Amino acid sequence: MSSRTPARGSVPSSATALPGQSSDFPAWCGEVVRRAGLVESAAARGAMVIKPYGYAIWEAIQRELDARIKATGHENLCFPLLVPASVLAQEGELVEGFAPEVAVVTEAGGRELEEPLAVRPTSEALIWSTYARWVQSHRDLPLLYNQWANVVRWELQPRLFLPTSEFLWQEGHTAHETGEEAVAEVPTVLHEVYADTIENVLAIPVLRGRNSESGRFPGAVDAYTLGALMRDGKALQAATAHYLGQGFARTFGVRTLRDPGSYEEMIDHLRRAGGFAAASWCGRRECEARVKEDSSATIRCLPLDGQPERPGASICCGRAGAAAAVWAQAY
Repeated sequence: MSSRTPARGSVPSSATALPGQSSDFPAWCGEVVRRAGLVESAAARGAMVIKPYGYAIWEAIQRELDARIKATGHENLCFPLLVPASVLAQEGELVEGFAPEVAVVTEAGGRELEEPLAVRPTSEALIWSTYARWVQSHRDLPLLYNQWANVVRWELQPRLFLPTSEFLWQEGHTAHETGEEAVAEVPTVLHEVYADTIENVLAIPVLRGRNSESGRFPGAVDAYTLGALMRDGKALQAATAHYLGQGFARTFGVRTLRDPGSYEEMIDHLRRAGGFAAASWCGRRECEARVKEDSSATIRCLPLDGQPERPGASICCGRAGAAAAVWAQAY
């Protein structure tokens, strides 16, 4: 460590008056955080160096948020910064929504890459493509995970903290067996994690509500938001929580295999939750047709691995089972 530079970074004094809050609030805010020694602009366009005082504030906020995230049953993990372009391209709405902001790596090690790598603007595509490997049965659910990370979005007008092209954040990604469970997760996070921290720790009042369709995250079915007002009377989105429905799960092939306890439970699962349902089948076409009529699902296969030698009673008619069958709706 050099003894010539203070550990917290030198902040040159300035006799220049601050920009007026009412006339140019973003400029006033940027100059305040600079003179306070919280951040400074970095060499790369739109990036910033977060100094120790600034990072200490981030750590304090992070601790409060992280405690609430864990108190609601979530665990932290970490995914890579780079996303293969082919993975990102699988989710059309996500690509379309973020295309103007995505930074792409095309060369590394002095050679052109066989496949470009996107610098994550958000992690849905990479995480859901991974969930497809992790989720095999309804017993694997729910997945309640959170990631603290940096993301890059090529902002046209980057500002210190409001935001820069690269910034720190957290993103929660949960997977549930039913839509009801997923829908219930959204207000839980909005109120018990985000709003509680912002209002009761940071003392910032927020307006709680839902986004209009045009304001939703790309690919989301519904979205909830916290809105705050800046000193100049302009709004700032303080937090969001999204219900993604089954879009990402279907795109990346996330399917569950469920062992229903009754015919009614199997039909309800096939209708509402989707995925696979495994149960004993008598082998009669009449029962197969009945399941299709009641749920639009058909037998997808008689599994080779782990198929019982003597299946129990058929879930459809109660007759002796001839085979274990896997049902699901199909395109």
